[in-house]
Amino acid sequence: MKRNSLAPLISISVGILILIHHLIYWRILFDPKDVLHHEFFAAVFIAFGTGAFLFRAEGSS
Repeated sequence: MKRNSLAPLISISVGILILIHHLIYWRILFDPKDVLHHEFFAAVFIAFGTGAFLFRAEGSS
């Protein structure tokens, strides 16, 4: 695996792990009252990782 693809994959993994943690402990995947806490950070990590991964893939061709 190339070094420049490691950061986006770690970011996506952290976002998914936050959602899994929220699902295990609170038994709900998305809580609108709590959107500024877990869900916000999970969305930021997943969006950053996806964007960085797609930009890396497009820039390497």
